[in-house]
Amino acid sequence: MDISQIALVSSISTEHSSSILDVEPDYYGQRIATASSDGSVRVFATGDGSPDLVCQLTHHKGPVYRVAFSHPSHDGGLLATAGEDNTVCILKETSPGTFSVLHSVTYGAVTCIAWLKVGPVARLAVACASGHVHVLSAVQDSPSGLAFEETCQWVADVRGCLSVDWEQSPLSPDFPRLVTSGLARQISVWKLLPEPTLVASMGPQTAAKQGVPFHSSPVHSVRWSPSLTASSSVIASASDDLLLVWRAGRDGLTWTAEKMRSVDETKGGIHRVAWSITGTMLAVTRAIGEAELIRIEFDGQ
Repeated sequence: MDISQIALVSSISTEHSSSILDVEPDYYGQRIATASSDGSVRVFATGDGSPDLVCQLTHHKGPVYRVAFSHPSHDGGLLATAGEDNTVCILKETSPGTFSVLHSVTYGAVTCIAWLKVGPVARLAVACASGHVHVLSAVQDSPSGLAFEETCQWVADVRGCLSVDWEQSPLSPDFPRLVTSGLARQISVWKLLPEPTLVASMGPQTAAKQGVPFHSSPVHSVRWSPSLTASSSVIASASDDLLLVWRAGRDGLTWTAEKMRSVDETKGGIHRVAWSITGTMLAVTRAIGEAELIRIEFDGQ
């Protein structure tokens, strides 16, 4: 993509007193949440093009690493946060500009959180440096209203899980799939049946058989693309040295890898990747502070 075609729409002066560690828009792009090492989360309204501060949240003790919005169909949209205090919190906006903590749980060091945004039940996946992934699911018939409970947990990476993401497909919301990655340099696809079952595993040997390079350092970001077609699945994986795109049929049993030729690895390590809501654009951020946009055509190029 020609970077000259991209124009800055607006900017936000967050007034955080320290580094911003994560930024997340809600499903419709009407709000943006920022997480900072100053220990706060700030939510901004962006609907009129001029971002306004909605609230500042200080429920964590120490830096906040991750923020994530659920789908608005899940009780109007929930906000999840994770911090250095090893606590994951799920919050709901109980009145305009006021967020209350619905659920709080402490794990080991949390590295990533991700919402399942399809299906009737809100589910949050939590990846930890211990290698575990925990799934928190909404309990609709709780006496106190909406509540969450841990419905499953398992070891997804024996050396430490760094990233987790859901397949956002409406075809099988009752038995969703997840992808995980981490320090073991293995990319794993799981299906909840309802217990987690390993469906596929991609590593150096997988790539070698296909004649493509594999990650030589920890895989710290994996993202499942929104479905381009009903017959295929696409996952992006990133490490300090490489960006790969994996493709499989709908069953997700056999995955083939492609090195993204448009990425310049001389610019430094890839920090995180994220798909557009249509699955046609892939955003790549680097540790040096740069970002790139890659257009993915429907023919896979």
